Amino acid sequence: MPRPGPKDFIGPLRPKNFWAKQNKSRILELQRIRLQQPTNKEKHLEAFTKWRKNNLQYDAFRAATYRAYRMKQRPSWADLEMIKQIYLNCPKGYHVDHIIPLKGKFVSGLHVENNLQYLQATENMKKRNFYADGA
Repeated sequence: MPRPGPKDFIGPLRPKNFWAKQNKSRILELQRIRLQQPTNKEKHLEAFTKWRKNNLQYDAFRAATYRAYRMKQRPSWADLEMIKQIYLNCPKGYHVDHIIPLKGKFVSGLHVENNLQYLQATENMKKRNFYADGA
């Protein structure tokens, strides 16, 4: 008896649109569902916006961590849990600031807990991405 080959399991070859011809009602149902998806997208956006307003510190931590990761400024040895706590405990009216900016003109810092400080929002916006050495 010959050994079974792949054709024995697949069956006869069918045209590409064979499934479509057999399942017209299913295709119409899927198209109807796709047309309703923009409303789901709007609901998701509304829920996310509400979440962001209630979790500004966590969202700031998430955004800064991702930005630092993209810029390759977050080393693997960085204590992410400590950084997260710094962002979550930030007082109202203050920003978490990088002492040495991630994208400075002459020097660039890392996204690590030792390089973070609380700075009043107005002062942080004045500072921008400059680094003034204490000397």
